[in-house]
Amino acid sequence: MARVFTRNEASAIFGAALGEVWTTLGDAKGGEIYKKFLKEIKDPHAKRITQQFAYFTQPSLKGDGQGIEYDDLKTGTSLSIDPETRALGVRLTFEGLEDMRRQPFGSFSSAALVAASKLGEAFRKVVAQRKEIQAAQLVLNAATSTGTAGRQSGAGYDAVALASASHPILSNTSVLGGTTFSNVGAASALSQSAIQTILTTEETIPTLEGLVRPLGNKWKLMVGPTNRMTAYQVVETTKKRQTVGTQDWDVPGLADFDIEVIVNPYFGASSTVYSLSNEDCQLGYWDVFPETIESEHDFETKGEKYSCHYRWVELHEGPYGFHKSAGA
Repeated sequence: MARVFTRNEASAIFGAALGEVWTTLGDAKGGEIYKKFLKEIKDPHAKRITQQFAYFTQPSLKGDGQGIEYDDLKTGTSLSIDPETRALGVRLTFEGLEDMRRQPFGSFSSAALVAASKLGEAFRKVVAQRKEIQAAQLVLNAATSTGTAGRQSGAGYDAVALASASHPILSNTSVLGGTTFSNVGAASALSQSAIQTILTTEETIPTLEGLVRPLGNKWKLMVGPTNRMTAYQVVETTKKRQTVGTQDWDVPGLADFDIEVIVNPYFGASSTVYSLSNEDCQLGYWDVFPETIESEHDFETKGEKYSCHYRWVELHEGPYGFHKSAGA
């Protein structure tokens, strides 16, 4: 006697197709924009806790026969960041699955399996774009400190915004003269001179001890779509050792730097914001629990439920290596 193709089998085949598509999409995914400017954080703990720490500023003069002076190790306020859980689900009705059962070699074998692939793709897409939006907000809202500490729109360990004109160091002295620093660029249009000004400022930002920091050679210039052409013009003409609008023999101050352009569509169509960051940048993402798809039988409706959930958080743990301008 021929075996009956049941609703449960229809659900199982649909779920298997969905799972296969999900896995395939996961293997093929790549090119995430946020991974180009955020560092991956790996932490085995339930929450992310960081502590700022500073050593010494400079040795004191010791006179003949005098004792040495002792300095203190300095600690700042700790920063605690909790992971964030997000989830999304969809239901397939009993009636829909029953129709699949009745036409196993017709609409089910084609349309239903196509629907499974579309569902898996939709789950992947919405998760990926949610991460991109949150990552972009770290930069777009870097000058705001009203949100959760260490997150987008939130203050850092030093109680000021990620992009602020008043970041304090932990030492009460600095070889550069000041005990606070700024990582906010002037609200000016993107240009070679604007980038040069930012780099000049970065070179005089002290460490937490108050010492001089190495400037670094590699930088990432991130812009929105509206500044795409300007960004490439700034960088490419620099590589050719030319300054926009001047003679070929003019050598710009940026010629010694390796600057990579990142165009982030999640900045929006009209945003003039741009940022400059290097390997010291303390912006990151913590992939606590990767996105996972699950399914189960819905006893009340006799249908099936499919869901996707994950734990992920964007974060900033310090202002070093990052500079933002609102543009113009």
